[in-house]
Amino acid sequence: MKRADILRISTWNVDHARSVSRDPDRARLIDSADADVIILTETCDRVRPSDPSYEPVHSSPRPHCPDDERWVSIWTKIPVIERLSTEDPLRTVAVRLAAAGGALLVFGTVLPWHADIGDARDEPAPPRWQEHRRVVAAQTQEWVELRARYPEDRLVIAGDWNTDLLAGSGLTRYSYGLTAEVNTLLETAARLSLEVPTRHIEDPGRQRPWLIDHIAGPPGAQSVATVEAISDAGTALSDHPLVSVDWLTTTDA
Repeated sequence: MKRADILRISTWNVDHARSVSRDPDRARLIDSADADVIILTETCDRVRPSDPSYEPVHSSPRPHCPDDERWVSIWTKIPVIERLSTEDPLRTVAVRLAAAGGALLVFGTVLPWHADIGDARDEPAPPRWQEHRRVVAAQTQEWVELRARYPEDRLVIAGDWNTDLLAGSGLTRYSYGLTAEVNTLLETAARLSLEVPTRHIEDPGRQRPWLIDHIAGPPGAQSVATVEAISDAGTALSDHPLVSVDWLTTTDA
C-alpha cells in the first residue's frame, strides 16, 4: 500500500546574525517553517532550529570573519547517509540523506552577488558580476557531475542564488542578475530534470521585487511559501525572507 507524505525544504539567509539578542526571534522563525531540511546561508553556528532532532552539516568557516561564521549550514531531520566533498567548501555544502522513498542529495550554496569580491580578497577587486559569472560556471558543472555520480538520488539545490532568474525573460523591468548566467542556471536545472518553483515568486519584504533565494528540485512541487523575516516586535531579522517548498512523495506504508 502506498502512502503520500510531504517533504518540506526551506532556506533562509540570516544576514550574518550579528545581533545575538535577536537569536530567539531567529529560532522562532526557523521553527515556524517546520521543515524536514532547512538550508541557512550567511549564517553562524549559534543560529539553529530549537528542535534537537536536527543535525547540522556545515560548510567550512569563512576567512576574514568570526570563527563560527559560514556561508551555508544544512540542518536536517532526515538521517545523514554521508557528507559529500564539494569543489568550494566555503560557499557550498552537500549531503546525502536517507529520506522516505529514496536517497535525497541536498546541495546548499551562496552564489556571489553583483559586488562580491570573493573570499580570496584579490587586489584590485574584480569588476562587478565577475565572481558571479565564475561561480555559476563552476557550480553548474559540479551539479551535472553530482547527478552523474548519484543518478538515482533526488537532487535539491537550495540557498541564496543572488539572482531572481528573470534577466532576459521580459517579465520585469527590474531583474537582478545576468541573462547569460540565468540561462546557464535554468538550462542546467532542466538538463538535470529539476524545476525551480521559487522563480516568479514575489519577495514579501521591501528589499527587492522578486525572490533571489531559490530551491530547485524534482518536478511536482506542491507549494511555495514565503515569510518576511521580522521579529515579534516588528524589527527586521534579515533582508531575505524564509522560503519553503513542499513536495509530495509516495512511500510504502
